[in-house]
Amino acid sequence: MDMRIRRFKETDVFAVADLAMSTFQKYNGLDFYDEEAITNTLDYFDTTKNTKERLLEKFSKKSIFLLLRLVMEL
Repeated sequence: MDMRIRRFKETDVFAVADLAMSTFQKYNGLDFYDEEAITNTLDYFDTTKNTKERLLEKFSKKSIFLLLRLVMEL
């Protein structure tokens, strides 16, 4: 397996948003007792509620955004 780190590209936006949403749901969602806070956080990354442009705008506010890509050779 080969691992590569690269900068975020516009074509990554939906995959990154889905990953952020599912990770929060699985690992952080149960830590909150405020259902509205959970919903707001999940809605922030929800690809069915945000356009590509809106997600890019949200991600562009981060100072560093790198992706780790695992390349598996079969």
